[in-house]
Amino acid sequence: MKRSTSYKDIINTLNLQKEYLGIGHAMLANKTGVSAPTIKRILSGKKASAHFDHVLSLAQALGVDLRAKIIDDAEKIRRQQATQQALIIMKLVRGNAALEGHKLGRMAYKRMLEKTIYELLSGPEKKLWG
Repeated sequence: MKRSTSYKDIINTLNLQKEYLGIGHAMLANKTGVSAPTIKRILSGKKASAHFDHVLSLAQALGVDLRAKIIDDAEKIRRQQATQQALIIMKLVRGNAALEGHKLGRMAYKRMLEKTIYELLSGPEKKLWG
C-alpha cells in the first residue's frame, strides 16, 4: 500500500508556505475566519485534533492543495476485508470442528476459506463490512 500524507506532513507544508509568504497568524485569521489562537494551535502540530474545515481554510489561504487521491483499488480493499472476515469465520469453524472431534485438513481448510471469501465478496455489503 502506498504511504499517504500524514497530518504532520500537511502541517509542515502549511508552516513552510506560511514562512515563504511571510504571513502572520493574525493575517491568516483575517483571511480564513479561523481565530489566531486556533491557527497557532493547528500549526504547532502538537495535537492532531484540528477541525478539517479549519485545516482546509488554512490550506486554501496559503495556496496549498490538499488532494483527496484514491491510493488503493476498491476491489483490493474489498478482498482484504473479505479475507479478514473469512479468517475470523474459519477460526470459528476450526474450533467447532475440533470440539466435534473432526480434523479439518489443509486442503479442505483452504477450499473453505476461498469459498467464504467468494461468498463475502458476492453477498450483501453488510456481511462484508459488518
